[in-house]
Amino acid sequence: MILLGRLGAALVLVLGAASASSAQHYQGDFPSEEFRARWSRAFDGIGAEAVAVVQGAPLTNGFQLPRQFNTFYYLCGIETPGAALLLDGRTRRVTLYLPPRNERLERAEGKVLSAEDADLVKRLTGVDEVLSVADMGTVWPVGDAKITLYAETAPAEGYAQSRHELEAANAVFRRVRTELEEALEARPDDYRLHSSLGIALAGLGRKDVAIAAGRKAVKMQPVEKEAYIGPVLVENLALTYTWVGEHDRAIDQLTRLLSIPAKISVAELRLDPRWDPLRESPRFQELIGK
Repeated sequence: MILLGRLGAALVLVLGAASASSAQHYQGDFPSEEFRARWSRAFDGIGAEAVAVVQGAPLTNGFQLPRQFNTFYYLCGIETPGAALLLDGRTRRVTLYLPPRNERLERAEGKVLSAEDADLVKRLTGVDEVLSVADMGTVWPVGDAKITLYAETAPAEGYAQSRHELEAANAVFRRVRTELEEALEARPDDYRLHSSLGIALAGLGRKDVAIAAGRKAVKMQPVEKEAYIGPVLVENLALTYTWVGEHDRAIDQLTRLLSIPAKISVAELRLDPRWDPLRESPRFQELIGK
């Protein structure tokens, strides 16, 4: 279960996972000159020693209306899921990172801009360079910047979200908790319910019971027994640890995931705002620096 931000997590718990959703070719609202003017103002704001990394929205789950994060759309107009934008105040250059072509997504949605469309994307947006997000996993682009800024972290806008979403997120988590606890009365051996309950309880700040629920799910379906769902449960446990402030224990789980076949990657850890509470940890910085 890939969760993004606290309300995003709550919504996923409510709606469940489904197939990948839509993406659009390119917007017609703003010309490249407008983006260049916005970048200039951003560079003036962050200064000559800072680098800003702006994350785009991920693939949404099926039946959710796709929506690019506000800041990302404002700065480049790209709606391709899984993209990232780098604004380097040292050089005043803008680099756009796009995922490889997703043929499966294009069969469902039509043309989706990808790293293969570098020349076209540069003409449309005015960015200085277009690279594949895969490049972020080999060389982290901020280099030796003295200041690195990450967005979205306030938290990010996403499906049915806004900047003032935390109160709404708590309401959703309370409802989800009630629904999960009722479901567990009927299905006490369902590891998925225990794992999701751990996340919901973490969102509500219920540390001890959140950890207990997450650990129970991992124990019920260990990686050694279930190679597909096991890592997902470990990732959920890592998120639970993160949200309740057990950062070292979260990093332990993430380190384990990176040592086995799992969906999570170093590149994702670098960009995914779910892990923002860990970014001040030297251990986490070492982990994403590999």
